[in-house]
Formats: sequence, structure tokens, C-alpha cells
Amino acid sequence: MTFSPVDTIYTHYPALERREDEWGRFGEEAVRLRDILVKLSGHSLLLMNETLSSTAMGEAIYLAKDVLELIKEIGCRAVYVTHMHELARIEAEPILSFVATTREVGGEHVPTFRLVPGKPEGKSYAADIAARYGLELGALRAARNGVGQRE
Repeated sequence: MTFSPVDTIYTHYPALERREDEWGRFGEEAVRLRDILVKLSGHSLLLMNETLSSTAMGEAIYLAKDVLELIKEIGCRAVYVTHMHELARIEAEPILSFVATTREVGGEHVPTFRLVPGKPEGKSYAADIAARYGLELGALRAARNGVGQRE
């Protein structure tokens, strides 16, 4: 695979909600994304991380398909990191799907930070991540009862 220089690199990442925004988190995200999309050229690079994740999944997928269609029309290069696995089912050139690999360590899936061509399996290993950070009922109850709290 070869890459050529780009004229501009745009990034779209989730932003914290600000009280002064009239639009709410999704409105703010939509405005930023629209502003980027109207500026893209066929020589641009667009990096998106969890774009459209601040709204309902079904609506986000619908909107993301439109965004991908426009990106295809423009002909720019884009990387879209997302848990919307349905987007990987789009069978349209030149859209490629890559998945982040994991390895099992002690019964837990740990990221390898390797990307390989392929379709997602429909798992994001959220339960493993939640367990790692103590966001499961037993761990939360223990923390509330003072067990395992740091001093």
C-alpha cells in the first residue's frame, strides 16, 4: 500500500459537553463534523474517532452511512474508528474494514494494538474493560463498602 501527501489533515474526536452550547453534545458534534466535511478535498485525510457516538446507535449508523458516502464522492482518505460494526458490512470500493486484535490473558481480552484487515465479530469486549476498571456490580458494591479503596 502506498500513500501520497495530503493537503490537509482533519480530525473529529468526541468533545466534552459544554454548558454554554445550546445544541447539546450531539449538536456540537454535528456542527464540527459538517464544518470539516464541507472543507474536504480529494487530497485530504480525515481521522475520526467514535464520530456520531453521542446519539442513538440506529440513528448514528444511518448518519454515518451518509458521511461515508460523501467521503467516497469526494475521494479523500479517511480512517473511522468506531464500534458501529454494521458499517463494516458496507461492500463498496474503496471502503476497507480493519479490526483491532486482542489476545487472551488470564481469561481477559487484552488489546494488542494491531490492526488487521477483516470484519468485526460484533464484540467490543466491554465487559472485560469494565471489569478491568472496576465497573461491575460486585466491584462497585465493594468500593461503596470501603473494600479496596485507596487511602
